[in-house]
Amino acid sequence: MKKRSLLLKSSMLVACMFIVYTAMTAIVRGDEVFVSVSPSTYNVSAPGTTFQLNITITGVPTSPNSKTLWSWSIKVTWNPAILNCTNVEEGPFLSSQASPTFFLASPPNNVAGKVDQITDTSMKVPPTGAGGEGDLCILTFLSIAPGNTNITILNPDFMAVDKSLITVTVQNGEVIVIPEFPVSAIIPAFLIITAAIAIIAKISRPRRRLDYTKAP
Repeated sequence: MKKRSLLLKSSMLVACMFIVYTAMTAIVRGDEVFVSVSPSTYNVSAPGTTFQLNITITGVPTSPNSKTLWSWSIKVTWNPAILNCTNVEEGPFLSSQASPTFFLASPPNNVAGKVDQITDTSMKVPPTGAGGEGDLCILTFLSIAPGNTNITILNPDFMAVDKSLITVTVQNGEVIVIPEFPVSAIIPAFLIITAAIAIIAKISRPRRRLDYTKAP
């Protein structure tokens, strides 16, 4: 009887611990801040195409002000054989809530395929940050060759108004440049397909049976 009671109490304790752990995990996940490439996958129709990708943030606390985002910094890399970066500009996330801001981006290095540092800081007095979600910055790319390349966010450094670090989860992206179908190949391809259809039609045409029966 005592063993059964002890087993029941142990089971209840384990169940309570599991419930508490699950609740704490849910709270932590609910407060998680994500920094992402948007869209996560981008298809480019052909080399020579200019397009833009956003670096976005979600899940930043909106209150108290001391825990909102005050300053951030990242590095972005890509495959320079596939893409060239032509411009980096400030997104509206920080500037729309905590203006004026100081935005700085190092020149794109299209030999190594990287922007070494992109940073933005609120200069508002008293110190004020931004909360919620939005675009941190916007990168403009030019596709130069077909293929796939990752867009990778490195060295994330995010700071709240109270100078505490904000832990972020990075979600990288991918760009797919589709090979361009040459116009010069359209006519030969059309002729080949037309000839093939004609041959197939001729082969599959039923032969007429000849009647050699002599008339009486």
